[in-house]
Amino acid sequence: MIEHQDHRPAPRGTAIARLHRRIKLARLVLLWERLWPALWPLLAVTGLFLALSLVGLLPILPGWLHLLALIAFASAVVAAAIRGFSHFHVPTTHAAQRRLETDAGLSHRPLTAIQDQPAAALAGAAENALWRAHIARAARAIAAARVPWPRPGLAQHDPRALRIALILAVAIGFIAAGGDAGNRLARAVSPDLSGLGGVTAATVEMWITPPEYTGLAPIFFDPEALPTEPVPVPTGSVILAQLHDGRGQPSLSLGAAEHLLQATSDRSWRVETPVETVQPTQLPLVLRQGANELVLLDLALIPDQPPTISFAAPPTASNRAALRIEHSSDDDYGIEQVRASIIRPAAEATAADADLAIELPLPQALPGDPAIASFHDLTAHPWAGLPVVVQLTATDALGQAGNSDALTITLPEREFSHPIARQLIALRKQLVRDPDDVTTVVSALSSIARQPERYAEDFAVHLALRVAAARLLNGEADATASVQQLLWDTALHLEDGGLSLAERELRELQRRLQEALANNAEDAEIERLLDELREALDRFFQAARENLQRQLERGEIPQIQPDANALALSQQDLEQLIDRAQDLTRMGARDAAREMLSQLQQMLENLNNQPMFARQPPGQQQAEQLLDQLQDITRGQQQLLDRTFRDSQQGQQPSDNGRASAAEQESLRRQLGEAMRQLGEMSGQIPPQLGNAEQSMRQSTEALAGGEPGQSLGPQGQALDQLREGARAAAEQLAEQLGQGQQGNQPGQLGNFRDGQDPLGRRTEGNRGLDTGRVAIPEEADLQRAREILDELRRRAGQRDRPVTEQDYIERLLRRF
Repeated sequence: MIEHQDHRPAPRGTAIARLHRRIKLARLVLLWERLWPALWPLLAVTGLFLALSLVGLLPILPGWLHLLALIAFASAVVAAAIRGFSHFHVPTTHAAQRRLETDAGLSHRPLTAIQDQPAAALAGAAENALWRAHIARAARAIAAARVPWPRPGLAQHDPRALRIALILAVAIGFIAAGGDAGNRLARAVSPDLSGLGGVTAATVEMWITPPEYTGLAPIFFDPEALPTEPVPVPTGSVILAQLHDGRGQPSLSLGAAEHLLQATSDRSWRVETPVETVQPTQLPLVLRQGANELVLLDLALIPDQPPTISFAAPPTASNRAALRIEHSSDDDYGIEQVRASIIRPAAEATAADADLAIELPLPQALPGDPAIASFHDLTAHPWAGLPVVVQLTATDALGQAGNSDALTITLPEREFSHPIARQLIALRKQLVRDPDDVTTVVSALSSIARQPERYAEDFAVHLALRVAAARLLNGEADATASVQQLLWDTALHLEDGGLSLAERELRELQRRLQEALANNAEDAEIERLLDELREALDRFFQAARENLQRQLERGEIPQIQPDANALALSQQDLEQLIDRAQDLTRMGARDAAREMLSQLQQMLENLNNQPMFARQPPGQQQAEQLLDQLQDITRGQQQLLDRTFRDSQQGQQPSDNGRASAAEQESLRRQLGEAMRQLGEMSGQIPPQLGNAEQSMRQSTEALAGGEPGQSLGPQGQALDQLREGARAAAEQLAEQLGQGQQGNQPGQLGNFRDGQDPLGRRTEGNRGLDTGRVAIPEEADLQRAREILDELRRRAGQRDRPVTEQDYIERLLRRF
């Protein structure tokens, strides 16, 4: 059975429905083809306005020209609209049918035929068949008709394709404006007409200056590009607004408070007002003049939080009985003062007790700086050896204070070996526990005074005991405090003579130097304190040796043989630390110098007397004296170089100063020659660097004698570098010679501060700089390179024939050093 496909056309109703949909689409196509050419002039004018507005061109025009430009654009918009829509009309259904028939190439208008009806009723079957055939043919024709794509023909209206350039200009404008696009468009349609009628447009200058202690830079506001988000401002900041020209009395509103600007001239006003802590912490700021709001923004106030402080570790005693306090502190803008308050426990306190306050070092405000340790010698205080309560307090620039937890400790005390000294310290404590028990103390003092053989008949001790007893008996004002101090001094005199005084002086200089570095003191002050510290260290070592010798002679301590495997320090090692700290300060690395001095203080506090000052190997003392002499020559050369550089900056030098400098240089050269002679006798060879230094010194002497300080800077810098290298080579040479046949590190052995270790025995990672976790101390190669650069700058600064601009630049570089 064969099936026949049905080729009959769709029913007439279905064809007509499909036809209506296509006619509607065709009308839309025709509408777009007529509307787009009509809109193009209007869109072109609008795009040009947007492009000019987004790049900020219109607002910078004078007010009258800006207004004229807006009028011109408005006129162009109206003209473009009239021109574009003057011949515009909505397409009809008939036009849509004709467009479908034309694009499909249909003849005999089948779209109209399918919708026709017979004029009269069809009488016969033949007529009905003919009509149906007519409709079927029209339906088949319509099935081939498709809705065409729009053809607006814009190229005929814009043959140069300027529309593409306009679209790019608008896109670039939006990209350039970013989030400020809305403000720019608003300013583009708001011309400043205040200049009309003889009044100049107002100009505003406004900035907020944070408090000085915050270290933050002032915030300047551009009235043409104000921030949309709230501006963070520390409390205590000062708002300064200045306005010139314009019309009317200006005012500044900050929250609910309003401040009138004060007139500084006929056409200028000014106001300065602080930003205080208020609730809420977000304030609107408005600067008005008449009805115009010139500045409008929000301030987010940041209150200054009080500092925090805590003990990083419980207070402990060092080997030399100093109180070690390690603390951690923090503040949002920096700490101005850190103090430790020490009081007696409430159960043991008396009316005569006065609180003890200790100033602690300030934090260095460096990232990753967890704690700061400091040492305080309180052995002379009457509370030494007694229970006390310690609490830390940190204060910021506003006077806000933060406290740590209170800890109860026993204040470190010195242990005395002399029996009379121990007895005097016990009587001193008795006066602290019971200040009214004078009779017992006087009786004990008198008893000791009647036994002069117990204190080697020392008249100073006898007199001190009598004076102390008399003061207590007479009941003088502040007698207890003065007697306690007198008993302490007497005990020290009995125990170690002048060692304690030298140790006290050394600690005081360390404290003053740390404070000077923390407070950014002048370079000259730092140099002076470093020189005094070096001299105090010499006196301390000398007093320690003398005291140790006396103790050995009296049999108070046994002769100690140094441990062959123990790490020992010599005076030269510690002086090298001071020299390196001095180099760091000259290079501008004050934080690193401060850390280096802190390491020196820790080493001194943790030293034990006997191993440190035990008997030295043969020739050791002579070698150390020779190296000390080379260091003195190096320091003298550095000081002469500094003075010569300052003199060369004046352009001329008096003849007397020239002769004095030449004489000093010649003296240093002769001292170097003597040191080289002694070194040759001890080791049999002289480092060549010292010979080169002697030749450079000779050249410097000739230049100074000739009144040319600038020409001597180069030889002096070369001599300084050669001296440092020669001293290092001499130290290694002597260390090798003295170390032959010896095992381990003997006390005072040369060269301990080498071989990849710092003076505390810690590895320095292949001779790199020491990194303590807070401040990375530069390695020796970095310091040497910095010295070379500094010496070269000084040499060039002394050449007055260089261009003025170059001389000014070099002087600015050297000003920091």
